[in-house]
Amino acid sequence: MSSFSFSGNYAMAETGVFWDLNQCEIPVGLSAKDVMSVIRKNLLALGDKNATHMKMIKDIVLWASGRPEPSTLMLIMGATSFDFLETVEHLKRDKKFLFLYVHPPPPMVISISVDG
Repeated sequence: MSSFSFSGNYAMAETGVFWDLNQCEIPVGLSAKDVMSVIRKNLLALGDKNATHMKMIKDIVLWASGRPEPSTLMLIMGATSFDFLETVEHLKRDKKFLFLYVHPPPPMVISISVDG
């Protein structure tokens, strides 16, 4: 599964799922209800991730507002959203902040494609 997060207004927007069952069948052993449950769970997880990043952005901006220039800020996190990166770039440019990033290594992804 790829890493992805919704940003901006899309984080809380409604989501429609359209599935071409002729070209992408429901996996054997699962029902449509099972699949919808997994989709909902993953979409909620993406929303939770975005909510966490939005809280971090607010905390970082609050912390930065009381710090002298230049300052250093360490971020320990995985993937980031556009909104998050925009805030970091603003602080680097306007407040001369140095950012140190600590993140887990990306998971190894194996993709197999068979041409018929």
